[in-house]
Amino acid sequence: MSAAHLAERRHPASAAASPDLDLFKNADWDFQSSPRRVGDIHPYPARFISELPALALDTLRPRGPVLDPFCGSGTTLVEAVRRGHQAFGVDINPIACVMSRVKTIPWRPCDWTLLEGHARALMVHAASGNPAVLEELALDIPRLDHWFAPWAQRLLAGAVGYIRQIDPVDPWRDRLALAVSASTVRISRQDSDTRYAAVRKSVGPDGALRILEDALRRIGVWSEANSTTIKCGAAQVAEADARRIPLEDGVAAAAVFSPPYPNAYEYWLYHKYRMYWLGFDPIRVRGSEIGARPFYSGSGTLTADDFCREMSEVFSEVYRLLRPGGAAIVVVGDSIIRGEPIDNSELLTRAADTAGFDLLASRFRLIRKTSTSFNRQHSRARNGEHVLLFSRRG
Repeated sequence: MSAAHLAERRHPASAAASPDLDLFKNADWDFQSSPRRVGDIHPYPARFISELPALALDTLRPRGPVLDPFCGSGTTLVEAVRRGHQAFGVDINPIACVMSRVKTIPWRPCDWTLLEGHARALMVHAASGNPAVLEELALDIPRLDHWFAPWAQRLLAGAVGYIRQIDPVDPWRDRLALAVSASTVRISRQDSDTRYAAVRKSVGPDGALRILEDALRRIGVWSEANSTTIKCGAAQVAEADARRIPLEDGVAAAAVFSPPYPNAYEYWLYHKYRMYWLGFDPIRVRGSEIGARPFYSGSGTLTADDFCREMSEVFSEVYRLLRPGGAAIVVVGDSIIRGEPIDNSELLTRAADTAGFDLLASRFRLIRKTSTSFNRQHSRARNGEHVLLFSRRG
């Protein structure tokens, strides 16, 4: 039976998605001709390039909302909304949720005026500090004096104090929180986002205030540039475990996502101090993060089979949330666990089959070398990743 006939049989006209198998098999998933990535509104490790979920959605041809249970920096949500779809994003990391919400908040003509007002108020509060907020947060932030100079502590506490004055339903609360989050490492003594070493920096209070203001303005520039495609209510973001998603059955027509690889990135560690300053709990995030390196190395006891089991739970949730005839494209790289190369495409295929999915096709895409992230040299088995196309049974 031809691939086209197979697609027709599994995806009748009434199905939630009708994947284009020819496009999937023949497209350039390497995107070698695409321009190099430029800075985003917030640092984030292992983010999708926009072309990847864009091609995935063009391939899936969903007839309804799109789900990303590991939404990260929100790239899939943005590309879904660009195409006129409603989008549902889920992530255990609160910084990811703030970032995804900010990227999918509509930008209004009046927002530049509001930005100017918030920028002035943020500068005043940051320069003044907030002793009550600092005293409260200092109880929870480990090694505060090691990573943050006294002036930086006062400045961040003042900025956080201003954020707390804003109504939680006001989109500017998330925008300001994201600006503070994007500035935290630069204001700290931490060498970089991916290197935990305390170093002497030339940034002082005046420079830190400029960093905060520039971060907020970058959010405004990005939001305005995307204002014609981001529609009110088109995306919903939930802070939740991908194995227990607080959405009703059958809400989505298709899913596009990339799960954390076992023994690879530690997303909670990347955002650890950002979470502390904004009042989130990174230790809770660490305990729920699928694939985190400590679970698979050193004294950690988890194995590839454990990752497969956890992903079976994720696929079961995706199955529940997809409508009959729904489909998913999943992107995953390989790993190394205790010196042994792990084929994560095989593990995910097994996990998906257990949950009720068929593998229609797969591709292997090369990825460009970019800046290193935590322990990447120990955890990535190949300089590429698998693109897997799954169809929901029934």
